[in-house]
Amino acid sequence: MRLAWGLATLLFLLALPVALLTSNARWLANDLSFYQRGYERHSSYQSTGIAKDELDRATGEMIAYFNSSADFPNIQVRAAGRTFPLFNERDSLHLRDVRDLIQLTYRVQEVSLAYVILFSIALLLRSDGRHLARLSWPWVLGGVFSVCLLVVIGLAMFMDFDRLFLQFHLISFSNEFWMLNPADSYLIRMVPEGFFVDLALWVAGLALGQALALTAVAGGLFTWEKRRVVSS
Repeated sequence: MRLAWGLATLLFLLALPVALLTSNARWLANDLSFYQRGYERHSSYQSTGIAKDELDRATGEMIAYFNSSADFPNIQVRAAGRTFPLFNERDSLHLRDVRDLIQLTYRVQEVSLAYVILFSIALLLRSDGRHLARLSWPWVLGGVFSVCLLVVIGLAMFMDFDRLFLQFHLISFSNEFWMLNPADSYLIRMVPEGFFVDLALWVAGLALGQALALTAVAGGLFTWEKRRVVSS
């Protein structure tokens, strides 16, 4: 029984940072305002030559595609007096791969978050809701582990984001459709590498802040319980 509980706790330590990272990635991938801020920051409206309202509308359709089962995005835009498909064939093939990766992230988020919740419920039942030290200690460990892992990830991104970005593409995609040419790709002009630097920093930064908050709360409960037991 002790071994089984130890393995369950180990899985919790691993599931917590995964749940934090994938939850934030899911939120930002579906947040139109995040794209709009990125477009402003990286001059995407100017580089595409598409009016802000038009590109924002098209981005909303792209987000909807990420959550759909359609084979390819079919997004039309109007600029310079004509209407045309926003994405060429290579863009569309890559976006299909991106859509599959995003939906895989959804499944990982759902499984990891469900495990964190179920483990916490089991922990509550095991402690009978009264022993806060036993209840909070795994969360202290999980929070500290998450903070350490996220700091390492953050340092790796600051030291060599380009290499990590390349490795991410080589691991995530089995083709070279992600190698886009800004001369004929609206997609790469919409979301250049700098956009993904921002995305990675936001995902990791939010997860780090959440892990610190969880660690502080769980640590506070653990300390309070220990003092209460000693004083009694």
